[in-house]
Amino acid sequence: MKKFIPIIVVGILVLSGLGAAAFTTNVSIKQATIVKNESTSVLFSSQPTQLEKDGFVEIEMNGATTQLLELNKPVLPIYVKTYQIPFGSTNIQVICSPKDIGTMTLTKEVIPARIAPLSIMSERTAYVKDSSVYGSAAFYPSNWYSYDLGAGRNQNDQEVTFVKVVCYPVRYSPLNNQVDYAGSFDIVVKYNAPKTQPKTLDTSYDLVIIAPAAFETKLQPLIDFKNGK
Repeated sequence: MKKFIPIIVVGILVLSGLGAAAFTTNVSIKQATIVKNESTSVLFSSQPTQLEKDGFVEIEMNGATTQLLELNKPVLPIYVKTYQIPFGSTNIQVICSPKDIGTMTLTKEVIPARIAPLSIMSERTAYVKDSSVYGSAAFYPSNWYSYDLGAGRNQNDQEVTFVKVVCYPVRYSPLNNQVDYAGSFDIVVKYNAPKTQPKTLDTSYDLVIIAPAAFETKLQPLIDFKNGK
């Protein structure tokens, strides 16, 4: 049976006599920073391929894990890798280096993404092109990679920091009708490991009450009731 624990916050004021000297001693113990890194090499087995569809081309690449799908923007292959590092890590850095970069001329424009419920999606649904992308010579995406940080619990119920790295092996320049592509990526995630393990609350307790000590007597019946269930 899970228990219920109260935590009472008590404030204590200590006064020592008049005329007493006051002083503070600060003790600083410096610990060495532990720098760690995780690395991955990603190899794409061939250059991109073009498949014609509905007056556009679809770009495919062996080794990609999914597609970049932004409404009305070009559909491109991407590679996603998620790292799990200790919760509380600091100075997190991601370095993603594209290798063996090549260029390919396209026969048609890259197909734009259509995002809609399957119940209303059909081949007759009109394609819409985002003019800010299709009307530009700038490469889309603008960089070879991006990353996001998040925190949560993994499949082992451990609290971790998630580092999601997205590599863009194909970048499209619409007005130039070409793509630049990478044959491989070297990914490195560097971070300062936490000096101490994060504190966790004992899971045998369902609920914790934090209250001033003055409420202890009034809260005790509730505590007894909860612990008796």
